[in-house]
Amino acid sequence: YKNRVTFYGDTMNIIKFAAGKRFNKRFKSSLPWIGLLLCISFFLPPVLQSETPGDRWLAKLPGSSGVVRLEILVKVTGNLAAKDHENALKYGLEARELLQNHPHHRLEMELFNHLAEIYYLKAEFKTGRRYAANARSIAQKINDKKGEATALLHLGNYHFNTGAFTKARDFITGGLKISKTLNDTGLLALAHNRTAKL
Repeated sequence: YKNRVTFYGDTMNIIKFAAGKRFNKRFKSSLPWIGLLLCISFFLPPVLQSETPGDRWLAKLPGSSGVVRLEILVKVTGNLAAKDHENALKYGLEARELLQNHPHHRLEMELFNHLAEIYYLKAEFKTGRRYAANARSIAQKINDKKGEATALLHLGNYHFNTGAFTKARDFITGGLKISKTLNDTGLLALAHNRTAKL
């Protein structure tokens, strides 16, 4: 706090110095507002960065149940998959348990794609490949093109890392083809990232 107050004071002194003799009454009267704007720009970025989409979903978790809890768990699993796969796996496995009592094809497909990514990061390729294959199967059943493309890209990744390069190319090319028809920038970026490996 002391450092931030000093920052404010120093900033004001710099403004005064820069203004020099031209430090007229009009500028002087607007000085507190300039200082306020500088302070807001100093305090606001950490506040905005402190909460992630994963945090917002986690905040909804306590007291939730049924399909609502299942959806929250799937979102949290996806948000944490790349940066904290151990915790993501914990939430993902809870979601998988909930699916037994609350069947939901779309959420099951999303969850399996997230688990495919998590097991890839854990280098458990056999388990991850199984989840990716199941996600693809469900996506085809419910005609979810984005889910199918994601699963194909995961399958391509798994086959590439186990040395099955021809299969990897087929899966990744298939995923890229679907991604182009959807015009989904995030999915296209993932597809091009996978294509670069070939």
